[in-house]
Amino acid sequence: MELYVFNQNRSLIGIVESFEYLRWTRRYSQCGSFELKAIASPENTELLQVGNYIWKNDDEEAGLIEYLQLSQTDEESITVSGRFATVLLGRRIIWNTEKLNGDFSTCIAQLINNNVIAPVDVDRQISNLSFTAPFLSIPVKQQVSYSNLLDKIQELCEAASVGIKTVFQPDTGHFTVTLYIGATSQAVFSKEYENLLDQTFTKNTSNYVNTVKIGGEGEGEDNRIFAYITNGLGENRREAFVDAKDLRMEDFPTDYEDTLTFRGETRLAELAMSNYFEVTINNHSNLTYKVDYDLGQVVQIISKKWGVSMTARIMEIEESYDADGQSINVTFGKTELTIAQKVKSDFSQITTTLGAPTGIQELFGKPNNWSNLQSFAGGVMISSAKLAVNTSTAGGNDPTLPKYYHVARVVINGSFNRIAFKFDYFGTGTTPKIGTIEGYVYSTSSFDTISIQSFVQAYVRDKSPILHSDIKVVKSTSSSRAIWDIYVWLSDYGTAYVNGLYALTESGDLIVDPSDGVLLSVPNLPIVSDAFLYDGETFTVSAVDNGTIRTQAYSESSEFYSLQLPNRDISLTSTDNPLQIGTTNGVNMVFDGNEIMTRNNGSPSPMYLNLEGGPVCVNGNATTGIVYGGDTGWQFVQDEDFQNGFISYSAGAAQRPRYRKVGLTVHLFGACSPPAGATINSGSATTMFTLPEGFRPSYDFRTLCQGSGSNKWLLVVGQNGNCTAARYGTDAYAPNITGNEWLPFSVCFLVDPS
Repeated sequence: MELYVFNQNRSLIGIVESFEYLRWTRRYSQCGSFELKAIASPENTELLQVGNYIWKNDDEEAGLIEYLQLSQTDEESITVSGRFATVLLGRRIIWNTEKLNGDFSTCIAQLINNNVIAPVDVDRQISNLSFTAPFLSIPVKQQVSYSNLLDKIQELCEAASVGIKTVFQPDTGHFTVTLYIGATSQAVFSKEYENLLDQTFTKNTSNYVNTVKIGGEGEGEDNRIFAYITNGLGENRREAFVDAKDLRMEDFPTDYEDTLTFRGETRLAELAMSNYFEVTINNHSNLTYKVDYDLGQVVQIISKKWGVSMTARIMEIEESYDADGQSINVTFGKTELTIAQKVKSDFSQITTTLGAPTGIQELFGKPNNWSNLQSFAGGVMISSAKLAVNTSTAGGNDPTLPKYYHVARVVINGSFNRIAFKFDYFGTGTTPKIGTIEGYVYSTSSFDTISIQSFVQAYVRDKSPILHSDIKVVKSTSSSRAIWDIYVWLSDYGTAYVNGLYALTESGDLIVDPSDGVLLSVPNLPIVSDAFLYDGETFTVSAVDNGTIRTQAYSESSEFYSLQLPNRDISLTSTDNPLQIGTTNGVNMVFDGNEIMTRNNGSPSPMYLNLEGGPVCVNGNATTGIVYGGDTGWQFVQDEDFQNGFISYSAGAAQRPRYRKVGLTVHLFGACSPPAGATINSGSATTMFTLPEGFRPSYDFRTLCQGSGSNKWLLVVGQNGNCTAARYGTDAYAPNITGNEWLPFSVCFLVDPS
């Protein structure tokens, strides 16, 4: 990593050769910052001036020096700090009233274009700066004026969980402001995996609100227009008032109530529960920064010791460089507001409304008493927890028997409803299991269906995999509604902890564990035709099925070591293949449980196995297996390999016995001499040497070979590998064997594939 310095014209003026420390803090929805301390050499003091830019050659963004301090203790030092180049937006206000109505990217582009890139007053223009962003499908309805431009954009990004950065091009000095949404990473962080050095988990509900009353246009309780967002019961309900009198009905004549609701959702997003991890990454672990994880990505963090598991976005990464090397500090999830943010949140008039679901988190104080979770248009996300215990005989519960744990009940009303949900499951006992259960319920007037999938991560080797039968899905119907019940396996003497996240995308009810932690033994599971009463209606069980399992397993160090996919038959035209490499309309290879096939746009295509590599070995190695397209090369029979006094006919390599296998064909070549007095001049065979496994025929191979003069002899290569000589002579057996006989051979035989 090298530090380059650019002047205010963004021209390169030098490199910081050495420094005491550098802290480089990247932030997802906010402007990043940095601090650098170095020796106050003449070169450094000339380079590190307020208004200049610092750029790391391994980063996209550049930092603007806003603060400088020279000090002297034992030696003179210079300290500079500042924020990333996105801070240039903070030098402008929203000069006029801006009415925005469109996609998030389009609205941000309008603000930046009208106040930075191409303002009416050319004196306000900042040159060599542009904006680009993809279409984000997040609608914005907004009217803003006179606010600080950067503050307003950061508020929008925070509420919509959108990232912002300003990419620097050092060759041209050009800045490009861009928006992005971080992808989902497969990285799993845990002290148990040794990829974290230090960790701090914080959950703060002091400013948390889950219910708001939004007051719009009008005066007095009877004449003012109100909207409401309600969640929670009793002590768990936390209320606030949102003053939205600035929103006038004449500006939103067709959707004024929705506009008030969106204002309330924006406020709830600001006052959501603080729930975050701050960690120091082990740079020598299985996860590599900017390869396995990066700013803005959604990852999983687990602390089994603390009983905490969360899926969260990386909101901040601090890179520190000093004499000890590099260290990485990461913040996952929503952090607490700073004092400045709290003041701004409490007293500023927020006129922004977002049309995207903002995510309302609900905490249930009593883990064994959950409530109905009502959905509403636009969606709501609710986080909760539930505990089941199979360790007591109270109430007739036998802890020695496994149970099924009733996780959730989904009630579908009407003709078109959808509910999606997700559970993190931790089960102990003699068969411990850890996994994530995802479900999706969809109902129309013509059909009902449910898809339950379990994406399982076995975080340590001693955890058992979740099986299809570990998830039971029960469908029941009445004359007007459908109910889906989800049960999860709990082993004997087990305790289960379920942390749920539910995204209710349309109307319907998700009732979490309505039976208050009921555990059902296997014989007591519902069966087809069972009837029960719910909410004054009679429901009849119409189907009971297992879940669908997709498994990913990790070793103790979080290294991926197993992938299990559902099995579906492949064909030349199949599209739902378990595994496919290549595009369907070109050359591709597909796999199922017992087939591998190469295709080209629905037609047969050649398959090349190890084309530029070595032999293809089947059912063994290159020696013991079936070898296709391979060549072992010549293998010589060594002196110590000869038996019964036989030797090579000559001392050199020319006639030394040897063998070679090319594919399934073995070539045996050479010449031997028997010892004097050998009994090869009879029908009794004598072994000369033995071929190793992989070079032996599956049946005895016999051939007549030439001997000395007009003599002949019988060579037999046995299925046990013994190469024998017998029947030496002409029309009759030779009268005696002198030891000078020449026994040449050059034969080929096949190795049976079976």
